[in-house]
Amino acid sequence: MGKKISRRAFLWQAGAAFLGGALTACQQITPTPGNPGTLPPVDLTSTPTLQPEPAGTIPAFHTRSTPAAAQDLPTQPAQPTPTSKTVRLADLARGVGIDIGAMVRITDQERLVDPRYLDALLRFSLISDSFANQFYWSDLHTGQTFAYLEQVSTFCKARQRQFGVEYLFSPWGHFQKDSKPYHLLSASRAEVETWMIDRLKRFLSLPHVTSLVVTNNPIFSNPQQPGNFGWVEDYNPFYQMFGPEWVITAFRMAWEQAQKEGKKPGKELRLVYQTNHTKPGTPVINFEFKLLAALVENLSKSFGVGRPIDISLNFPVDLQPGETLASSTVASALDPATLIVFFQRLGQLGDVRISGFRISGVEDPQEQRLVLRNVLEACLQSKVCKSFQFAAPLNAGAQPATAHTKIPAVLNENYQPDLLYQEAQSVLERYQGK
Repeated sequence: MGKKISRRAFLWQAGAAFLGGALTACQQITPTPGNPGTLPPVDLTSTPTLQPEPAGTIPAFHTRSTPAAAQDLPTQPAQPTPTSKTVRLADLARGVGIDIGAMVRITDQERLVDPRYLDALLRFSLISDSFANQFYWSDLHTGQTFAYLEQVSTFCKARQRQFGVEYLFSPWGHFQKDSKPYHLLSASRAEVETWMIDRLKRFLSLPHVTSLVVTNNPIFSNPQQPGNFGWVEDYNPFYQMFGPEWVITAFRMAWEQAQKEGKKPGKELRLVYQTNHTKPGTPVINFEFKLLAALVENLSKSFGVGRPIDISLNFPVDLQPGETLASSTVASALDPATLIVFFQRLGQLGDVRISGFRISGVEDPQEQRLVLRNVLEACLQSKVCKSFQFAAPLNAGAQPATAHTKIPAVLNENYQPDLLYQEAQSVLERYQGK
């Protein structure tokens, strides 16, 4: 009979094999000669071979600072450090060289007249809206949406906060028959390009934009069938028009349009590739890593910037009804040492951003703290994470995540720090000066 361990201990011990199936090394893909904007098609008929990482090693590469060794991680869960008072996470984050963000929603725009709401936003150093980019808002309610975005953008500029624009070109669920841009599926190449450029112009014309998620989830995967993944093709006018080259096409458009708008892409304005694939050692991650390597090489050669993009990991931690951390495959992907290697692998190509972080299905408050602590500490110790952003932290505790649970709150109904805020503060305070 095996030794019984608590769910909390399991979360720390899971992944002790240390990435038995880790990412392969960055494989360079050479652009087509004479055409730096061409992304070669990738063979999807076979499952990529994953090379295991030697246990206990951290890949060597050039980053802004020296990565922490995996053996520096605590062997037992640390207890939250009591704090004498609540401070702004924005101030603590600056002390460790990252941004701590909040995702707001256009559906809450009436709160912009509430001083408590505005003060709550100032607790964070990065603000973005995860709804306003959706076509229901940006294309059907254009005037209202961009008046709101201009207000938030101006607020961030005046308060020296980062302001991010969420994904502009996403193939998932946006081009069905009842959508405003459905016509793009039968449009000409020129019409699709014009639509993309016009969309870029709208968002880049905002008073203050520091990051722009250009593409979101261009690759699909089936968690139940690890070898079943590939390009999102159905209801995707970008793939339909440009094929596998659509990602590089979108980034080149964004780069060139940003320059025309007086922005400095690759510097003050970061262009971001976002993915939902956050579990290390999977075939789809190996595939996406190669895609990113090709994208970085193309942009670097074309525009002369060494690290032209950031890589955003959309990071919800969701358990299904009946699951626990001990019974879920989620746990092994939350092992701190595993996450550090994963982040650093991606960090070879660009700075890493943790986006849309939330927890659902984890009922024990101490386990909720531990999940956040694992991810945030791995982010800090990797030395390649640029930001950590909560999904809808304002009154999040009142928003149902699934039928069986609610998302633990970052801020409560009075905009005051709740459990996850307190834990994030505790972690950031411990890392000051390190």
